Amino acid sequence: MHYICIVNSASFKYDDVCVPPERQVGKDSHPQWELSYILLGKGEREIGDCRVEMEEGEVVLIPPDIPHVWMFDPAHTDKEGNIANISVFFESKMLMRIGTLFPEYEDVITTIMEQREAISYTGESLLRIRSLLTEMRNLTATGRLPIFLELLRALSLTDTCVSAGSIDHADKIERRYEKIRVYCRCNYARNISLEEVALHVGMNKSAFCTFMRRYAGMSFTELLNSVRLRKASELLLDTDRTIASIAYDVGYSNVAYFNRLFKKKYKQTPGQMRKNIVSPEIRRYVEEQIIPRYEAFDKAHQADHVEMVINQSLRLADLNPGIDRDMAYVVAAFHDLGLINGRENHHIDSRKILESDEFLKSRFSESQIRIMGEAVEDHRASKGSRPRNDYGLIVAEADRFIDCDTILRRTIQYGLRNYPELDKPRQFQRALDHLKAKYGRGGYLKIWMPGSENESRLEALRQIIDNSSLLQEKLERIYEEESEANQEI
Repeated sequence: MHYICIVNSASFKYDDVCVPPERQVGKDSHPQWELSYILLGKGEREIGDCRVEMEEGEVVLIPPDIPHVWMFDPAHTDKEGNIANISVFFESKMLMRIGTLFPEYEDVITTIMEQREAISYTGESLLRIRSLLTEMRNLTATGRLPIFLELLRALSLTDTCVSAGSIDHADKIERRYEKIRVYCRCNYARNISLEEVALHVGMNKSAFCTFMRRYAGMSFTELLNSVRLRKASELLLDTDRTIASIAYDVGYSNVAYFNRLFKKKYKQTPGQMRKNIVSPEIRRYVEEQIIPRYEAFDKAHQADHVEMVINQSLRLADLNPGIDRDMAYVVAAFHDLGLINGRENHHIDSRKILESDEFLKSRFSESQIRIMGEAVEDHRASKGSRPRNDYGLIVAEADRFIDCDTILRRTIQYGLRNYPELDKPRQFQRALDHLKAKYGRGGYLKIWMPGSENESRLEALRQIIDNSSLLQEKLERIYEEESEANQEI
């Protein structure tokens, strides 16, 4: 007899599986953490860049978005030809909520969230995790919850673990920045000093501040505010709690200050955001399944970027009668997902991802899916041609955040990172060629909505590009800062 017992709860999913080897799930990659316990069976497992033999009784924890597959040997089954395993799936978002609700679990959650590679447990940790997973088999979802909390504590005991595979998504600098972001997400509700977070990533205060300014393009305070405001926006849309209560819970003791920061980031007050919500089920799906995918991209296209595009798109949608807010929201959320396959054809790949999404197919008509797909494909600045529909116009405009200093710095950063063999004069020439080709008069970047904020910002940037001595001065300063930062880091 074979069986598949899948129990979903609000916090995690528990799978108890006994099936023939050929029915085991094939190679997979998903945005959830996965804990796998092989009860019965042998063969090989492949996780990221590591393929090894697997043994009965092993327990492996796999971070989000690492491809993996278990290849069971048909010769090692029970009398009925089945293999058996238990898997538990949970979201990073849920871990962060536990860390917020239970301060005693702060270190536990931080240890798990900082794990960047799959790990296989050994010794006492292995025995404890096996015992807890087995104990959960005959319990209800409610009964499993306290066991799950104890399971997290066991998962955080990683001293004797061995690597089970990884993907080299990031270099040393990017890993350090990710460690800082995780620390913010786990501790945003309390006061965090520069000294403690600098110590957490192995830097002194001065080097840490330089790292944030040069690499992240923002101060630590700005990053922390971004995390806090994102959490506040979730609470505004998910609960009916007062704005003051939300402000306090995300780390602000001054409600007026919170309101000013919120309006500056989202271009609307907390009260206005609460009124202008999209369908809750669509927003929940995007926040839990789509936005986390951006964490795997370069720092210019991570969660902050897509959230900015979403908020700009909804603001523009309010100015255009007849626009479906749900559709504008989905287009903005999916517009850069194709970066998973590289930049060159990301707009085309983003459309394919949107149009093949089963959740969207269950919520929108074929015509709406096609319109959103066209909008996503048309958003790319270098396409040059006018988007085919209003949703494309909106996301194309929302995606063009024009800030002179940010654009100049990212241009230099890109050159130093991708063309390290170029000397200073050739770096400047590459930067100038790019700036003129994209932002210069006659450049391929188009402003499709006249009168927008971007129109005046683009003109200001063009005046800098036209003034060769002023542009040279700005590039000199940024080049020296970035070169110094690379040496320090």
